[in-house]
Amino acid sequence: MEPVWRGLDVVDPTRPDEGASAGARRGATEELMARAGLRDVEGTELSVTVAHPSFDEWWEPHLHGVGPVGEAVAALDDHHRRRMESMLRDDLGDGPFELTAVAFGVRARV
Repeated sequence: MEPVWRGLDVVDPTRPDEGASAGARRGATEELMARAGLRDVEGTELSVTVAHPSFDEWWEPHLHGVGPVGEAVAALDDHHRRRMESMLRDDLGDGPFELTAVAFGVRARV
């Protein structure tokens, strides 16, 4: 999702920062679990790399308004959405390309 968030930062810098979302930054999930009373909290990063055959295949799902990224894209007017699409296409190319996503996980004891 990083390319989309980066694009949103350019075309809509006044929107709320996604870094405030639960689990959006390194260490946040561990802090949440520790505050919930779990013990021996250990954090880890899980990554997956996905190959996208084309820009259009990657971009199209973001236009459905699903999840925080989709909602942010859907909130843009047509001009800003086209501007962002053009900027991301320039960045990523027409494809194929790979993107790596990282999620933060924890292991703890009750």
